Amino acid sequence: MKNTPLKVFVIYAHEDKSVRDKLLRQLHPLSANGEIILWSDHKIMPGEVWEDAIRTRLVESELILLLVSDDFFVSDYIQTVELRTALERHARGETRLLPIITRHCGWEDVDALARLQVLPPEGRPVISKGWESPDEPYYEIYQGVRTIVRELRGAVAVPIATPPIATPKPQPPAPIATPPITDNMVFIPGGTFMMGDTNEQLDSEDHEKPAHRVTLDDFYLSRYAVTVAEYLQFCTDTNANYPEWMEKGNKRNINTGTDNHYKTLGDALTNPAHPIVGISWHDAVAYCQWYAQKTGKPYRLPTEAEWEYAARGGNNAILFGNGKNIAHPNEINFNASEQYKKSYSVDGEYRGKTVAVGSLQCPNALGLHDMSGNVWEWCNDWYGEGYYKKSPPSNPTGPTSGSSRVLRGGSWFNSPHYCRTAYRNYVAPGFRNYVVGFRLARTK
Repeated sequence: MKNTPLKVFVIYAHEDKSVRDKLLRQLHPLSANGEIILWSDHKIMPGEVWEDAIRTRLVESELILLLVSDDFFVSDYIQTVELRTALERHARGETRLLPIITRHCGWEDVDALARLQVLPPEGRPVISKGWESPDEPYYEIYQGVRTIVRELRGAVAVPIATPPIATPKPQPPAPIATPPITDNMVFIPGGTFMMGDTNEQLDSEDHEKPAHRVTLDDFYLSRYAVTVAEYLQFCTDTNANYPEWMEKGNKRNINTGTDNHYKTLGDALTNPAHPIVGISWHDAVAYCQWYAQKTGKPYRLPTEAEWEYAARGGNNAILFGNGKNIAHPNEINFNASEQYKKSYSVDGEYRGKTVAVGSLQCPNALGLHDMSGNVWEWCNDWYGEGYYKKSPPSNPTGPTSGSSRVLRGGSWFNSPHYCRTAYRNYVAPGFRNYVVGFRLARTK
């Protein structure tokens, strides 16, 4: 039997707040008995980042209550963040979902919900005629939740003294109907810029030289790095290319492995809103190909030149990817420890882990977030130490062969030197680590 309380998360539209409040009161005996810990957004403390708090609790929850109504279905945040994450975790067996029908709506036509047990029994809405008293539906829900909680905790379940719920007609297996990934692509107008060791690039290295003129065509780049939620949807769909920390038999698997490499990130590793890490260049390319097939659009990794042009905000002499020449830990997630302070940085907090994409709210002139720090980002190019000396002036794509692929942008682990817009990193394409992620690009 599980000795600790079961973590229960409530997803609801604010129009259903009165239902949520009464439900929380009805479930209080389970909390008082130490059987559950209930959480919804009313418990966010002053000073907490609202979205981070929700995502953290959501990814920790073992039972998720969905208060389903028409407002539930039209809430962008519920559909694109909370429900998507809940369905993905349910598909992996990490949590249990329990829809609670609050008002009349078309929930039966949503495959992802129609396949689940619902409460009140037979999907009868909480707010509807025919209940003997206003308290009756809440007690029905209490009995159902109590049964599931005790089942999940390993105790003998108490049967619900109601008729069995109706189930949909058998249908062929189908993928869970998760909301579509929002690619957040930003149009980057083509142009000409100076790439590499331009005057503002203090402490530059030899392979950043010489500064050279490059002209690029129009392209698109994602506003954010690919998140844990987005990447794991790909893994669920394909049953392949799992990040190293989820890979079966890998010594770095956070559940079965002996190497604690990824565990040092704590909850940041699995937080749906954080950038995915632990993926190789091959994994990133496979994700692009999968998403291209799903959408019919030519997604790919950016070229090294496209990445730098976008990080500079276009034709700008800029040191960091947020459009500034000073790295501040409030604006870039990097190692701001005093020992790594530079003339172009401010010392301060070293978080020692990733943060949610875009959460520092310091985009560059093109509206791109986290182009410096947080995670290194794979580029499509092979790395060539002397490539800049012979790079073509228009739309360069890197050497035709090599042993390493390019990484750009620096990470939470690195000092400000490595987070500069011109800094070039390179590793074998099979490299996987807790500092490496990627973002999407496409030509049209």
